[in-house]
Amino acid sequence: MICKQFDFLNATFLMLEQTDGGPNEQLVTTYPQKWINKYLESDYFEVDPIIRQSTKSVLPINWCDVKPETPEEFDFLCDARAHGVGSAGITVALHTPSGSRALLSLTADDSAGCWGRRMEQIAADVTYATCILYNSQRHRSKPELTRREREVLTWAAKGKSAWETGQILGISQRTVEFHVKNTCGKLKVVSKTQAVSLAVSNSLI
Repeated sequence: MICKQFDFLNATFLMLEQTDGGPNEQLVTTYPQKWINKYLESDYFEVDPIIRQSTKSVLPINWCDVKPETPEEFDFLCDARAHGVGSAGITVALHTPSGSRALLSLTADDSAGCWGRRMEQIAADVTYATCILYNSQRHRSKPELTRREREVLTWAAKGKSAWETGQILGISQRTVEFHVKNTCGKLKVVSKTQAVSLAVSNSLI
């Protein structure tokens, strides 16, 4: 869906999963091998400002809004541009209560103004894609949701607030929020938006 709308230079999916055997890292990327080697050899993971921002945000990150905070971050961004990474990009980070994290990044050569308009159009799709990729990589069985949990998520998917959902279902706003919290726990995500995305991708609602 996303690629039909816009042309992107590169795409990267990174999953850092905490397991009983320790951290498990999975990386799928279309970046040139030369840049991948440079990134790994230079430990750029430690100075990548997008990685820094992703640790404290569950909202889509517009690369144009992320400014370098250290000389090392500035040098990293210059090197990334030199390797054809792209002048603009979007990263969606999915966090789980267990400490696992998944990041999906798409880059393009675009002006900040034009990219900002594109961001508004693709942010929801990229968030949805991140959830689908994360879920497919985990190879887990579908969680069981109660009838009420499915109802709550269904109305959330239609854009209803907790209060509006409560009025529709004849329950209190607090009860709706309780069910949302339970579904987030079952789906191992930290936000209602992520729970809805995973529920839809798993045909749970």
